[in-house]
Amino acid sequence: MGAPTRRAPGSLGVKALVCIIMILVFLVANIINYKETTFLRNQIMNQSGSTAKASDIKRSVAATSDMKVNDCLLQIAHVTDIKVYSQNDEDGALLQTLRCMGGHGTKEYFEFGSENGMEVNTRILRDIYGWKGHLLDGGNENDEINLHKEFFSPSNIVSLLEKYKASKSLDVLSIDSDYDDFYIMREILLAGYTPRILIVEFNSNLGNELAVTVTPTRPLEKMNENPNAGHYWKHNCYMGASAAALIMLAEVFGYVPVWSNHVNLFFVNLALALKEDLLLPSVQNFPGPHPRRIHSNCDGEIWKLIDTNYTAYAALDLSLSHSEWSNGYRDIKLGFKNYGEDSDYGNGWREVFVID
Repeated sequence: MGAPTRRAPGSLGVKALVCIIMILVFLVANIINYKETTFLRNQIMNQSGSTAKASDIKRSVAATSDMKVNDCLLQIAHVTDIKVYSQNDEDGALLQTLRCMGGHGTKEYFEFGSENGMEVNTRILRDIYGWKGHLLDGGNENDEINLHKEFFSPSNIVSLLEKYKASKSLDVLSIDSDYDDFYIMREILLAGYTPRILIVEFNSNLGNELAVTVTPTRPLEKMNENPNAGHYWKHNCYMGASAAALIMLAEVFGYVPVWSNHVNLFFVNLALALKEDLLLPSVQNFPGPHPRRIHSNCDGEIWKLIDTNYTAYAALDLSLSHSEWSNGYRDIKLGFKNYGEDSDYGNGWREVFVID
C-alpha cells in the first residue's frame, strides 16, 4: 500500500472559508430580495387599492428586478383552443387566468350583454364549477340562471350592480354593451368595483394603433321613451372602443391586459397579480399584430380620440359624469387606408382605419 496522501496545511480551512463566504452571500442576497419584495408589496397595498396607476406600480417593479415571478399568465395562449360554451376560445383563457390569479376565489361573476345566456364568457363557471352571479341583457330573461332583462348604460350600470348585490371585489366581470363599453367600464371602476379579472369587448376593426371610442350613448330616460332613438349599435363598424383606448383606461384603474382574441380583452388586477408574483405580458402584444375589418358602413361618424394625459386624471374625477368626461376628448373622423394585395396584413384584411 502506498503512503497516505498528505494535504497541505490549512487547505481544508481555505475551502471551508470559501464555502462559508458563498453561503453568506446567498443569504444576504435573499434577505435583500425579501426586503425589496416586501417594500414593493407594501407600496402597492398603501396606494388606493387597485385604483393605483399601473404605470406607477410598474416603476416600482423595475426597482425590484430580482423578484421571483412565474410565467403562468404567459401560458394562456397555449390553452385557448378550449371552447365549451364561449363564443370563441374564451373558456380556456378564462380558466387559465383564474388558475394564475389564485384560483376560483368566492366564485362570483357578473356579465352583461349576454343575450340568452347560453354562449357567454361565464357559463363554464356556472355550469361546471358551481359559480353564482348575474347576467343582464336588454332583450332576454331567465330566472333559472339569474338572467335579468335590463337596459343598461353608463347612467345606470352602477345602480344595476347594486340592485343585484354584486360584491365590490367580485371575481370576474364581463362587459359587452355593443356600443359604449368604454364609458360603462369607467363608471364601474370609478364606483369602486375591483374584480380580479375584467373582460371587455373591443372593436377589432380599429387595429392596435388608434385609441378611439364612440361618442356617449343617449341619456337613459331618452332610451326608455324611444329605444330606437339616438346612439346605439346599428351592426356596423361604429361600435365600442379600440383595444388601445380600453387598455389606456384600464391602466388608470390598476388593470393590465394579459390576453386577447379578435373580440375580447382580458385584464387582471395588477396589485393582485404582483401579489401572486406573476410575470406580465407586454402591453404591446395586444390586441394582436393585425386589424380585422369585420364590419363596415360607419363613414362620417364622429369618434373620440382618447388622450393619455387627460385620461390619467379626468377618468378618476368623481365630479364628472360620463358625458361631461367625454367632452374633454377631441372629436375626429376616421377613414380607411387600403394597403393593397401586397400588404403584410394578409388574410384579406388590407384596409385599416386612419384619422382623416
